[in-house]
Amino acid sequence: MSDITSGTVSIDAPRSEIQKLLFEIGAYPTWSKAIKSVEVLSNDAEGRVASARLVVDAGMMKDKVVLDYGRYLDRDGWDLSHFRR
Repeated sequence: MSDITSGTVSIDAPRSEIQKLLFEIGAYPTWSKAIKSVEVLSNDAEGRVASARLVVDAGMMKDKVVLDYGRYLDRDGWDLSHFRR
């Protein structure tokens, strides 16, 4: 059975700067050892990543996921389109 988890992180920085870093999805493997690769699937009209496939290997947790950022580009969040273990 899976457990549901949630958490909150407070960062002392302007929202625009945090969003800028979070949406540099192609750079994730450079600062997260668990994210093995990122493939950008689509961008919006402004060049921001709208959808990306990530390969995650965090020891016991291994996933391949597609995240859709499209409807969240002007606020925080993403949707999990599909995943495969």
